[in-house]
Amino acid sequence: MHGSKRPSTAICHPERGVSGVHRFALATGAYAGPATDQRTALMQAPRGMVLRDGLLYIAESSANDPGVAVFGNCSTEEGAAAAAADAGVSSLPSWQLYQRPYLGKIRPAPHIGLPPFQHPYGLVEMGSSARVALSAQNGGAAISLDLDDGEMAVLQQVEPPMSRSSNREKLSGPLRGLAVDGAGCLHVAERHLDEIVHYCPADGKEVGRTKVTSPIDVKVDMRENELLVGSFSKTHPQVLAFSLKDLHDEYHASHGRRAQDAATDAAAATEAKRKKNDGKSDKLKAARTYADPRLVHPAGMGVWDSKLYVLEQKGRALLRFDQKTTKFEAAVIEGLPDDPEHLLIFDTTLRDGEQVRSWCFFSFCCR
Repeated sequence: MHGSKRPSTAICHPERGVSGVHRFALATGAYAGPATDQRTALMQAPRGMVLRDGLLYIAESSANDPGVAVFGNCSTEEGAAAAAADAGVSSLPSWQLYQRPYLGKIRPAPHIGLPPFQHPYGLVEMGSSARVALSAQNGGAAISLDLDDGEMAVLQQVEPPMSRSSNREKLSGPLRGLAVDGAGCLHVAERHLDEIVHYCPADGKEVGRTKVTSPIDVKVDMRENELLVGSFSKTHPQVLAFSLKDLHDEYHASHGRRAQDAATDAAAATEAKRKKNDGKSDKLKAARTYADPRLVHPAGMGVWDSKLYVLEQKGRALLRFDQKTTKFEAAVIEGLPDDPEHLLIFDTTLRDGEQVRSWCFFSFCCR
């Protein structure tokens, strides 16, 4: 959720907007309570998130204190009982039973500094390692972060960092979401140029660009080996699914030759393609598109059981499409109390042992 001055329902700070991360049951759409305790860790501008080894990592784009907030495992019944005793009450409300405790925040490393780290936005895993990739909306950079030791490195400086004057004028930076696929290639949404920028490997050379009007969220469907991109085009808002097979075949073929020859060939091929298409980018071809009158601003996406779930920001709803046929099926949730931002679908086990499918929504209080 993006934060609203007039939310229809407020869970926290109604004058500013609903905030924190909130849980819903995917099967029923029932609200399962906040996943984080805003009283102990007030997040002013949460964005992308990663759930790894039981810990929840959240990109926080606060202008005054950007970083990655870290929350622990969901509280147990024993922990809830102890918290109730500390509070001097017999028990806690049910919605407080499974909140995640705040553990701290990972802040920009000194050698990277604030400029490239401005306004963290996307946050995604990088394969099986402990590293995640983060996109900085105003910093123009894709940054890798080691979750074990906090080590940071700039993977790609896609665009120059925004100036202080631009930030004071509250101009929106160029980058939005990012994704790392199964071959280790990095894909970054460049909103100002209406492009997805591709790098193979993530810290390697640019291998091409794909034209997408107003790209925002980017996800990889590992099972289908596809790149999903949300577009909030004013005329044709949609979600596009791009096959990654040709890109990966080209990358693996060039990777088998000497590095210098591969880099030269890739650069020449990219330049030739740009000239041939008169500057138009077409590195990837769309295999499918998802559209519906209800879809205007696809802020978050997730795939589950061959269904594509799209978080519609302006309509404050979660929409479901059949992944193969692209047919719109239903608005799983409607009337969210604020503008939703990002989506994470995962399995969780509740007290009765029943496994349910849940997702978390972001929202933030300050604009």
